Amino acid sequence: MGKFWKKGVSALVVILVLTELLLFSYHIQETEEESQPENEGKEAAQLTLWYSDENMGYYFTEAAKAYEQDTGIKVTARQVSGVDYIEQINKASISETGGPDLYMSGSDILEKAHLAGLASENQFASQLYNSEHYPQIALDAVTYKGVQVAYPLSFETSCRLYNKAYAAEAPATIDDILTFSDTFEGGEGIENIFVWNVSDIFSDYFFAGNYINLGGPCGDDKVQIDINNEQVQQAMAYYQSLKEFFALDPETISDEDVIQDFMDGKTIYAIVRADDLNKMEAAASVGLTTVDYGVARVPDLTESLQTKPLAVTSVVVVNGYTPYPKEAADFAKYLTYDYAVNLYSMVNRMSARSDLNLDKPHVDTLKEIYQTAAGVPKIMELSNYWIQMEVTFANIWQGADVPGELQKVSDLITKQLK
Repeated sequence: MGKFWKKGVSALVVILVLTELLLFSYHIQETEEESQPENEGKEAAQLTLWYSDENMGYYFTEAAKAYEQDTGIKVTARQVSGVDYIEQINKASISETGGPDLYMSGSDILEKAHLAGLASENQFASQLYNSEHYPQIALDAVTYKGVQVAYPLSFETSCRLYNKAYAAEAPATIDDILTFSDTFEGGEGIENIFVWNVSDIFSDYFFAGNYINLGGPCGDDKVQIDINNEQVQQAMAYYQSLKEFFALDPETISDEDVIQDFMDGKTIYAIVRADDLNKMEAAASVGLTTVDYGVARVPDLTESLQTKPLAVTSVVVVNGYTPYPKEAADFAKYLTYDYAVNLYSMVNRMSARSDLNLDKPHVDTLKEIYQTAAGVPKIMELSNYWIQMEVTFANIWQGADVPGELQKVSDLITKQLK
């Protein structure tokens, strides 16, 4: 019996030793797996950014270089045609070669992009993309159905220039400008009292913008559509009445003419795009204009009829098809938050961030204008709205019945939304 007992003990010892070795081996393997980097075995991330605005190329290229130095992640910025932009992105994304990991666009395409799976949720919404760093209009611009699906980059809006040789301050209303016009005795080289591009909806829109509702604050609610109401009719009737005071021909006027005439000292008040201020600054720096000018918000029409200019927010969108969602989101943040202080100095674009202190003339005024401007809708059925409204403004300027023209465009939009 002792012999069998010794054999049993020996076998038990062997089993215990083997068990201990197996447990130790498993522990070592588990530790090694935990210590491996998250992306071990995966191909290193390389991102592709698409954009269609040729003026943004320098900013994106330099940002990509700086980002690679900081993170080691290579980013290729590629300019593509703006024609059927989202369709191009969608087609490339579902192909074998793949599409961009992220792209720049206007906020107006976000409904279409989101429904196609081409827009991912903003991964830094609660930490950074809030009212501490961005105005509400920028946050609304990237929000679709209550969720931020993009990153606000920059904005464009309209503003007013005034010649300080004839106006120490900007009049509050167009009524005040008309009063000034009645008493103005002329000045050397002055040809225009008040000018704007009457053929461009971007410049025209402020006349009625305060009273038009295009999908609510975020531009994504089909129930909140109101184009034809009493206040819009009053504003557009006022717009029409200005033709007898200011000889503006939509067939010949252009944005370039408006800013050039102001730089040449021919105009006292002008409505221009914010981007046109760069032309003023550049011309002044080399002595091509000597006009002492100020920048202000667009004027109200009267004391009772307020205005609101249009603002277009450019955004960066992370493609839902990217194989590198974490890295793409981080670079989107880099472009729109971390590196955004360089936007104005590099490409003369105003960052959507409200907390940046830029030592540039008129920047604070433009930021204030943006904060109270009218955003653009995301509703897909309104994609041709601007063309329709441009026709409406043109017809009204030429003397067409105001309520009738507004009703026509309202009926057309209502039909498209059904």
